[in-house]
Amino acid sequence: MLLLQTRKKGTWSLYNVEEDKCRLAFIRPGKDTTWTYVDQRWSLIEEVVPIRDKFYAVDRWGNLLSFDGVDQFKCNVESKANNTEQTSEKKYLVALNEKDFLMVERYTTWDDDSKRETMEFKVFEFSFVKCDWIETNNLGDVSIFLMNRSPIWIVPTF
Repeated sequence: MLLLQTRKKGTWSLYNVEEDKCRLAFIRPGKDTTWTYVDQRWSLIEEVVPIRDKFYAVDRWGNLLSFDGVDQFKCNVESKANNTEQTSEKKYLVALNEKDFLMVERYTTWDDDSKRETMEFKVFEFSFVKCDWIETNNLGDVSIFLMNRSPIWIVPTF
């Protein structure tokens, strides 16, 4: 779950990606009595982050979606995935600041004892100019910690 303040001062929304269906839903305390699903045409949502004045989500295929999160229940398709692979185990969105974010794909395998082992990561920057994910080998000044659900990042100090 993700608790986010909206653009209207003093209001906030609670976002949840349902684990079993991977659908994005939100509720606005004091205004809504039930969860509202964001554009049910888009399922298999893996991650959502706030950037600029929008919320961005990535689906299982690497498509980037955006919505305003206040009154808009339909998603805008920012980019159809061209450079990402559908074989990754999980896709993470990492908001680096108010204008930039990364997508990290984690590739895993399962051993004979049903234990998951991470084999590879691929990192992509989103180019708003090209409207596409661009693979990169540079994280800049940050370290990213990937967990089962959502990532966190820090700027390490030495």
